[in-house]
Amino acid sequence: MSGPKVTVPGHAAGTPAIVPVTYNQTIPYAKKYQAYTEAGLRKLSAETAVLAGDVRRASQDGQSLAAAKRDWPTAHLQYQTLGAAYGTFGDYDGEIDRDANATGTASPDWTGFYRLEYGLWHGQPATELTPVAARLAKDVNALLA
Repeated sequence: MSGPKVTVPGHAAGTPAIVPVTYNQTIPYAKKYQAYTEAGLRKLSAETAVLAGDVRRASQDGQSLAAAKRDWPTAHLQYQTLGAAYGTFGDYDGEIDRDANATGTASPDWTGFYRLEYGLWHGQPATELTPVAARLAKDVNALLA
């Protein structure tokens, strides 16, 4: 967003000016973004619950993980829409969206979407992935709370 172009007289001629805004002027925009992020987190929570349910059902019923493979991208893309808010998530961002570079693929400390993706597309059984999916859903819900 940009406002009108303003010429500032004085020795700084030609330098772009920024009109200061007050804290109170920023509040409506911050509240709007907060509402957007909260709505996105609620949607993420629902989609992650579906994904965790897919994995749990596959484990209980001996079904394939096809439903989880179908629903993983939807849930993960929803997380990706929250981009600018990542810095406010604290440790949850790492728990939910950490890649294996920091821990390695064999580490029990590797959690989240990428851990579940790894297992889904590397043939790990649903019984092994059920706690991974449950932890992901738990972390998303904790972030939302």
